[in-house]
Amino acid sequence: MNSWQFFPLVYLTGTGSQLLLFDIDRGQQIKSFRIFEGVRVHGIAAQVMKHEGDSLSCSVTFKIIVSGERRVKLYSLRLQLEPMFLEPPCVSTDLILLQLLPRFTHWVLDICFLWVILVVCALLSFNFIFYDPPEKKLS
Repeated sequence: MNSWQFFPLVYLTGTGSQLLLFDIDRGQQIKSFRIFEGVRVHGIAAQVMKHEGDSLSCSVTFKIIVSGERRVKLYSLRLQLEPMFLEPPCVSTDLILLQLLPRFTHWVLDICFLWVILVVCALLSFNFIFYDPPEKKLS
């Protein structure tokens, strides 16, 4: 049986300068992460990058983009569920900052991932910006 089926339904939300992670099945907050200092989280986009698992444990790694005012940060969020035979299983998390995009001159209105190669699209009040994280290039 695929271990993905046992992974809890999780929900990410921003409140103030924090990113909150909830386990929807249990109705509990798993963890909170401070993303910005003095800046509110305005946008979150996530994309599953890797899933691994066996009969005892499984993990899922997401790429997360978080925006607030003129700032955009790219993270890796790893959720580890083990041991799966416990009810409820233990969920551990790792949030790693991958990149801080250059500060924009205008507010970021929306963000999203484009294509599988992880190009980040940021909608500013005057323009679209495409950012290629591996190349660290704005266009």
